[in-house]
Amino acid sequence: MASPLFSTTNAGVGLYVTDLWVAAATRGYELGRRLLAAALEEADKEWTVRFLELAVYQDNAKARTFYDRLGFSQFADEIFLTLKGPALENLRKTQ
Repeated sequence: MASPLFSTTNAGVGLYVTDLWVAAATRGYELGRRLLAAALEEADKEWTVRFLELAVYQDNAKARTFYDRLGFSQFADEIFLTLKGPALENLRKTQ
């Protein structure tokens, strides 16, 4: 799954990849790279993609190695935060 991501820091629209998963039996065939390239190609039909962003779990060393090989970099000063459940509902009530 992927969606547009708007960023003033990156001066444009990017593509945020929410989920990328390749079955263990099919790893090593460049499917992950091809899936990311296909997502980028589709997004480029609608807008000019200036960057690609995703998150990876800290304990997923194989995924991190894959993303490192592609050239992804980590921003040390950036922390992803999530608001959900009761806290999200409380924010909805704010007027």
